[in-house]
Amino acid sequence: MEDTLTSQKELLLEFQDKIDNEIKIEPRNWMPDEYRQHLMRQISQHAHSEVIGMQPEGNWITRAPSLRSKKILLAKIQDEGGHGLYLYSATETLGVSRDEYLSAAGAKSLKEVTHHLRRSTEWMIRFGNGKEESFQRVTMPSMIFGDTQMNFSFQRRQT
Repeated sequence: MEDTLTSQKELLLEFQDKIDNEIKIEPRNWMPDEYRQHLMRQISQHAHSEVIGMQPEGNWITRAPSLRSKKILLAKIQDEGGHGLYLYSATETLGVSRDEYLSAAGAKSLKEVTHHLRRSTEWMIRFGNGKEESFQRVTMPSMIFGDTQMNFSFQRRQT
């Protein structure tokens, strides 16, 4: 047990020495688990940012005034998508399989969607329980989104 602690301390000192001397650390080199996890989180957040950055640009393609403008926008979108792909690949070299990564991203997305659905439903109920005008607007047939009919139950408060 003591040998393991000594070797861990030695590895940590060597690692810190590389950082202090600005020596390049490769993904397959030893590094503390906390450092590796932090690095993967930072890289994946940067990758998410690149991919999400593509989405607003996509809305402008149909509004571009000329074919040249559309080509420029498409090139920018493709460039950002490529950056995201390279960054996601970098996290794989640090030890996260693509399946693990996608599974974690999917779970986080599901949590986000559930949160926003719950919060928006709470607000719609508050509006419906508010003044008469709010109640009328919330219960209008315009509350149909695509194929989904939003059903809210209101308990009108007595004023």
